[in-house]
Amino acid sequence: MACYSDRTKACCAKVVMFVSLALLLLGLITAIFGLMQMGVVSNPTTYTAFTFDQSAIGLGVLALGVVAIATAILGLMTAKCKKWCFTLLFIILCAIGGLILLIVAFVLLGDDDLISAGKDAACAQAGVINNQYIKTVDHWVCSTTCPCPEGPNGEWKNLWTSYTPESMKNQFRAPTINQLPSDKQGEWDNRKDDAQWTPLTFASTGTTFETWEDCYNGKLKAQSTANPNDGKWKDMVAFMQSGGFDFLNELEESYDCASICTTPLFYLTRSIKDGRPTTDCITGLIDGNSGTMQTAGLVSVVTALILLVGAIGAFPLCSGFSEQEDK
Repeated sequence: MACYSDRTKACCAKVVMFVSLALLLLGLITAIFGLMQMGVVSNPTTYTAFTFDQSAIGLGVLALGVVAIATAILGLMTAKCKKWCFTLLFIILCAIGGLILLIVAFVLLGDDDLISAGKDAACAQAGVINNQYIKTVDHWVCSTTCPCPEGPNGEWKNLWTSYTPESMKNQFRAPTINQLPSDKQGEWDNRKDDAQWTPLTFASTGTTFETWEDCYNGKLKAQSTANPNDGKWKDMVAFMQSGGFDFLNELEESYDCASICTTPLFYLTRSIKDGRPTTDCITGLIDGNSGTMQTAGLVSVVTALILLVGAIGAFPLCSGFSEQEDK
């Protein structure tokens, strides 16, 4: 005796067929996208602190597409043959995929604690990254090597000297010479830009530099490339030659941010007239993609529901139609 009527089985077969065709199309698109990522999008940087290999992501996307295609084929076989072997595997894959997508949707739709935990994990080496950015960027802008312009009627100088010494101490800078820590003023007097702590330097005449990029091209490039193994310039050479600048510059332009994980003192390419950066690029990435993440979360919910419907709809298809119907 059949557990389900032939009418129920016929209806469920149509549901499973629809779900499988939709899943097959989605799987093909996903697999093609994964192949494109693996072959077209190159690694944006090999800089130690900013390594981000998108080919690995492409492989994961391809694998996801292959699983979707395999599940779709099992669904088509389930709807056609109505055999327990196909049906069981189809139900298991749909149920697991649906539950995973529901969890992904839960994260993407804005669980602040999970997003914060993810950011903390990504920034586990924030101290190393921050120190590299300080030595490579924050130390040199508005220095005696690369003095900054005072701006119209001294506006830019007034802006930067209005920041408190307390807000600059993490970058080992101070608004003026007199605001350096008392035990560091003599060191700066003797060593200038070779000192760890340096004040901001402005000039109303002569060659000045509005951005770190201008400073690098005008002064620092020749010195760093001429001394690539000197500890003073080693990080800067790696930053420029291994893609760190290109990677951070792209994020800076796209998300109005600077550095990674910790908000620095200066941008790479934006003028000092814009003032200090207000956010780091990990935060900028999260905030800038919040709308996309919500859309992806909604798509995950819909896809998960379709998979779960397919899994439920497949239960009656463990066996074929009744013998009477077959005749």
